[in-house]
Amino acid sequence: MTEPLNPTPTGNDTIITGNVSGTGISIGQNATSIVVIHQQNTHPLPVNLSVLKQPLIEHYTAAVFGGRDAELAALDDFLDDPNHPFGLLVAPAGLGKTALLVNWIARVQKLQWRVVFVPVSIRYQTASEQVTLSMLAHGLAEIHNDLDEFRKNDQASDRLRALIIDYLRRQLPDGTNLLLVLDGIDEALGWTVGPLLSIASPPYGLKIVVSARQLANATRENWLTDLKWDTAKVRLFDLRPLDQPAIKALLAQSVPELATDPSFVAQFYRVSEG
Repeated sequence: MTEPLNPTPTGNDTIITGNVSGTGISIGQNATSIVVIHQQNTHPLPVNLSVLKQPLIEHYTAAVFGGRDAELAALDDFLDDPNHPFGLLVAPAGLGKTALLVNWIARVQKLQWRVVFVPVSIRYQTASEQVTLSMLAHGLAEIHNDLDEFRKNDQASDRLRALIIDYLRRQLPDGTNLLLVLDGIDEALGWTVGPLLSIASPPYGLKIVVSARQLANATRENWLTDLKWDTAKVRLFDLRPLDQPAIKALLAQSVPELATDPSFVAQFYRVSEG
């Protein structure tokens, strides 16, 4: 579940109103705290890029979220797994990949991890190669204390790719753990990620997670091939539809009076398909 269930405020975590661009969204205290965590701990982006990314984060933290304890635990375990530097989440549309990752990132940042989060989204105008690569390169430059040099460089896509590849192969600054999350690569417009994130020997402390939509011609195996991760050590993550108890718990957060109606819960579960 990634969309708000009710426009009427019922508590501190309910979205009240908002449009697809994120303008005018009103969110509760707990959701706001997640947004603040992203703002404080994620790399500072140039204004023209941050204004594209922020509405997406606000939207997915405002939406009711829950029922994903097992998936969050699997992602947490991935951080502690020294044998798998890469993670791949592939699932059909509508199951909440972005919501899961946005909420997980907030948890990770509380553990003092540095995070570079880049959503590839047509809806939020971040799906072009130039925007995606600029976000990635800028975030990695900030991690490596290299922003001054980065700003002097040519910003053409091929140059940005070369910079990203170089940054990903550098040893991280002392005491730094870095999580790079590239979300929604199936929405890349007119380009592919390709071997950009393929690293034979990732530096200590680096974790990379990529998410993509499962399609008839884009299965998990297809995405592994596209990323050149065929032979890499990759943790594979699943995202399945929520069961009826989880749906009931989400309804209880948003519309508690309906969550006590078994017939409504059953119908909502059937229509939403989890």
